[in-house]
Amino acid sequence: MRAPYATLRQNTTLLLRRLRQPSTAFMRQAMTGAILSIGMIAGFALLWGAWALWRREGAQQKMWLMLATALVIFANVAIWTVPDQQGQSLANQESR
Repeated sequence: MRAPYATLRQNTTLLLRRLRQPSTAFMRQAMTGAILSIGMIAGFALLWGAWALWRREGAQQKMWLMLATALVIFANVAIWTVPDQQGQSLANQESR
């Protein structure tokens, strides 16, 4: 009579242990999403900063550098998220 209870308890323990430790694929996907989001926020912040410098008219070189940096960040996010002919993007591919 104790065998089914012990098996149920072991299965419950294993299930709880797996729920507490998320899989590496889930963590990789969450980290990729967070990094791409931070990149977009940084790009828009750089655009806003360049616009503010343009309105102030004083630091033209900094304004152009901020615009160039924002474009590079947006290009990197696009490279990671735009799918290819097979419908796969770098952000949703599994590591090999």
